[in-house]
Amino acid sequence: MGEQIPGICVIASVLTVLMLGFWSAALAASLRIHRLWRHLDRYATTLGGRLETLTYSARPGGILIARGQAGLSRTVITLPSGVRIGDWEYLRRGTQPGTNAAYTWGYISIPLAAAVPHLVLDSRRNQRVSAIGAGADLRRSQIISLEGDFDRHFTVYSPEGYGADALYFLTPDVMRDLIDVATDWDVEFIDDEVVFFRPGPILKADDAALDRLVAFAARWTQRAVAWSHWRDPRLDSTPRIDSHGLLVSPASGIHHSGARLDDSRLATIGIGVSIVLVVGMCAWTIIDMLQR
Repeated sequence: MGEQIPGICVIASVLTVLMLGFWSAALAASLRIHRLWRHLDRYATTLGGRLETLTYSARPGGILIARGQAGLSRTVITLPSGVRIGDWEYLRRGTQPGTNAAYTWGYISIPLAAAVPHLVLDSRRNQRVSAIGAGADLRRSQIISLEGDFDRHFTVYSPEGYGADALYFLTPDVMRDLIDVATDWDVEFIDDEVVFFRPGPILKADDAALDRLVAFAARWTQRAVAWSHWRDPRLDSTPRIDSHGLLVSPASGIHHSGARLDDSRLATIGIGVSIVLVVGMCAWTIIDMLQR
């Protein structure tokens, strides 16, 4: 019995050291996060904005939301202009059964004054093994080719029939700007916002880095003024008189055919369902013939 006591003491000592190490690491990580939040809160306040943490209310564009599950903005700065600069974290099914992997993407969301076609610019530069490309779930038939060497830097997805409209947003000077300063970012035009996003967190306790993000957002906010002037020619643009004799403004927004890009997963499901139906009909026909 006396020989067992030293062994038990050793095990207890090892477990105590491991627990102390775990809690020390957890405490250090918590302190780092809270120091970051205090720094970002001070920075946002100096710009007249606000900081939110661990929020579901501030969300980026559709690509990031649809990509995983249990998503939230770990940190997001909202500026007086409505621009949001944040880090979006979400879970995605891991490679091993029953496991999930966490991903963080930084994003800059710029509001528009009107709805625009759903366009996605998938950067060829920011592809990583640990991150899923922006166009991973989109149908390849929606890819359009643009002039110059732009296709070497971005793969552009546009709804069917909206290729010419995409040129309104991706003018030669805009494409040159994207190549010069934004090849690390994927870009999504969706509803009434344009979202820039890239793998990894972007909000850090570094004022110089934050200044660069704000300047980047301001650059594209200026472009957003022109983008907001686009109107969908597929909608009736003629004012009319209703049954009560009142003048009705022309329709605004975007036709449903341009509001969302087609998801390749839905197409795959559709093909699978069609195959099952065809096989089922053939089997039923064969069985009916054999019974005669």
